[in-house]
Amino acid sequence: GLPHEDPYNHLVKFYEIASSLCATEVEEEAVFMRMFPHSLIGAAKD
Repeated sequence: GLPHEDPYNHLVKFYEIASSLCATEVEEEAVFMRMFPHSLIGAAKD
């Protein structure tokens, strides 16, 4: 993200969205691991 952006806020939003797609904790972890890299932009992605 950008220098002025809060990485913690990104994680909270990511968790809220990704956890809504899961039925079990095991599935939740798999979804997080597959989706997280796609949630990053800019220098955070490199």
